[in-house]
Amino acid sequence: MCPISRRTTIFRNSVFVIAVFLGFFVAFTQNVEAQSCCPSGFVAGEVIVGFAPGTTGDRVSEIASAVGASVIRLIFDWETGPAYLMDVPVGKELIFASLFESYSEVRYAEPDHIMCIPELPPCDCCPLGLICPFVFPCPVVDEPNISVSPVSQDFGPISIGSSAFQVFEISNTGGADIVIGTVTLSGTDFTIKQGKDTCSGKTVLPSGKCTGEVIFSPTTEGLKNANLSIPSNDPDTPSLVVTLTGEGTLQPVFDDCQEDFWACDFIDTLYYSGITGGCSTNPLRFCPDQLITRGQMTVFLITSLRRSSNTCKGRFVDVPIGHLFCGFIERLADDEITGGCSVNPPKFCPDDPVTRCQMAVFVEAALGNPPNTCVERFPDVPILNGCCGFVEKLDDDGITGGCGGSNFCPIDPVTRAQMAVFLVAAPEPLSP
Repeated sequence: MCPISRRTTIFRNSVFVIAVFLGFFVAFTQNVEAQSCCPSGFVAGEVIVGFAPGTTGDRVSEIASAVGASVIRLIFDWETGPAYLMDVPVGKELIFASLFESYSEVRYAEPDHIMCIPELPPCDCCPLGLICPFVFPCPVVDEPNISVSPVSQDFGPISIGSSAFQVFEISNTGGADIVIGTVTLSGTDFTIKQGKDTCSGKTVLPSGKCTGEVIFSPTTEGLKNANLSIPSNDPDTPSLVVTLTGEGTLQPVFDDCQEDFWACDFIDTLYYSGITGGCSTNPLRFCPDQLITRGQMTVFLITSLRRSSNTCKGRFVDVPIGHLFCGFIERLADDEITGGCSVNPPKFCPDDPVTRCQMAVFVEAALGNPPNTCVERFPDVPILNGCCGFVEKLDDDGITGGCGGSNFCPIDPVTRAQMAVFLVAAPEPLSP
């Protein structure tokens, strides 16, 4: 005797549930004796195909031929009696066409026919596009599934000496944890930004994400190519590869910032990072020698920190609602990077130029750094100068070494070009 498998038993216990949803179904069975054994790789069972009320005998015949059935089992319910079951040989079903059209209520009936079907049938292998609840539904296996955005990146033309950045987001859209190996990068002039790889060696839970950032810094002219390789335990994509391209060029970004200008590389990096669009669009200019105001400075700082501006509430009397920089100024104040230029009344002085002394305070406060203990490193910044600790911290961070002659020039106004250097030379999180 060839025993009916446990899967068949499970099927029998669930037929009623299937029946309630289908409203009417037909079971195709191969007419084999229960005691005959199935060949290797096959198990005994039944395949069920559901039909809506009113299905014609012609349609049933068509499906029966498609699945190779030898017997059609009709199961329907009399209104006043128990379930009625009838086995009809294929080829004779048209005689009973009226039964298909008249009865739709389905009730559980213990099947006594079996057929040999593959032990691992293909998923969703339903004949002629029907939705079929097979005896052995394909198991749902939880597996990791890795994806990355963007799937490729063309940095385009980047001026030599400058840098462009791209953040990549790796996601787990599967049902099991993704274990990511070490993310690597091949090719010249491309690097993974230090401290920005949150993926290498990490386990990402289902629906979880991690990020990494790539820098393109061309050193010579011409097209550049690289591959970002992300290894993981995804069985379908054990190594996900992101294609990177870019071009090194001597062509300047801004008309008024040529390649031989001392701050050109810093300015171009701000542009490629989306921190500035310049001071003019047609032609594209940066106005590097123009003094930067306190209001303009807030935009540079908040944008560099990748933060958004606030909704203006009129916090400072000289920055009313509707002021061009109000949202940025109030975000800077809310983040405790500045308290303004006056407490009573509260003012910000948005049109005043930023001095080098003030710039030191703004930059180090934005970085979240306390001031150093002043040791009068610069002769023109004595201990009594309130900026001294911030100025010397700025020097320690390698952002600036002063203005020449061992001095810092604390009261000199800052130009837009100098501002670019302050931001690009600064460490995380202020640096592009």
